[in-house]
Formats: sequence, structure tokens, C-alpha cells
Amino acid sequence: DIGGLEEVQKRIKRAIALGAVSDKPQAVSATDRVLMFGPPGTGKTLLASAVAGSMDATFFDVKLGGLLSKYFGDSSKLINALFDLAATMSPSVIFLDEIDALTQSRNGSSDSSSRRVLNTLLSELDGIVKGDESFVMVVGATNQPGDLDNAVRRRFPERLLIPLPDEPAAEDVVKIHTLHGDVDVADQSPHT
Repeated sequence: DIGGLEEVQKRIKRAIALGAVSDKPQAVSATDRVLMFGPPGTGKTLLASAVAGSMDATFFDVKLGGLLSKYFGDSSKLINALFDLAATMSPSVIFLDEIDALTQSRNGSSDSSSRRVLNTLLSELDGIVKGDESFVMVVGATNQPGDLDNAVRRRFPERLLIPLPDEPAAEDVVKIHTLHGDVDVADQSPHT
């Protein structure tokens, strides 16, 4: 259950549903990479989990700090292993939370190990083959989309702003996650 975000939910459902249509033009394909951005606490993780649940897919909730290792080459091996396992357990959804932590812009201040890890991630994102028997969807989330490397942004054809909830959406969130009933949140008077 997700409160609000109806337009975002429609866009995600449409993108995934296109993958189920056979004999469609080459230009129309399923979106297997989605970048969600917006302020913290707006439901990005919940949306990614809902995508996996709606597809009955294996859900990999990846904190990118857990993929970083102090040993030479280990981070790249972990990223390769993640994508290999996701393909084996297809259909699957890889949720890369706070993707900006790993994929900041390549410039003079980034070190060689950071560039190597970024290049490994880019090659894995390029390696997702549409039309293959396995289906791996990658959902990235960030609060700072401007910090992402341009090459990373290009790898995510579907980009969704997850906004702060308006008043009706906030009421839905409260109902779903605390009240579990048909209570009219707007009619509740504050307790003093």
C-alpha cells in the first residue's frame, strides 16, 4: 500500500506492462532501468519494493556502501556477482539505494578505485539484455541527482521525481501506515 504518488505509480506500471506486450515496435520496450529522485522519506524504497512484489520478483535491496571494499578489485567482483545472481533468480529487481554515493561525477578529484567501481556498474547496466529470457530491473534512488555522473544518468531512460506528499497523499500515508481503517484523518482534532 502506497499513499499518494498515483502519477508515479501509473508511469511505473506502464513501463513494466510494455514488457508483456509481444510484437511491439523496437522503439517501444520495457523499462528495465528506473531512476527515482526526490527528497528523503518520500517513498522511493517502498515503490521499488512494490515493483518487485507486483512482479513476484526477487528483490535485492542494496546499500551501495555494502558493496565497497578496501581490497583491490573486491568491489567490482561484488557488483558483478550481484548482477549475475539477479539474472539467475530472474525475474528480479535490484534496488540501488543512494546510488549517488557510488556514482558521483568522474572528475579530477575522484580516485582510480572509485572510477573502476563506477565503470563496473556502467558495464553491468549496459549488459542487461532486453529480450533475454531473464528479466532484471534496476531501480536507482537518489536525493542528489545532480551529483550523478552523466553516464549513469544516461543508463536510466525512465527518471521519476518522487515529490513530497500533498495533503490528500499525507492523509493516505497516515491511514495506511498507522490507523489501518476507514478513519477520516481530516476530521481529527489535535490533542492539546
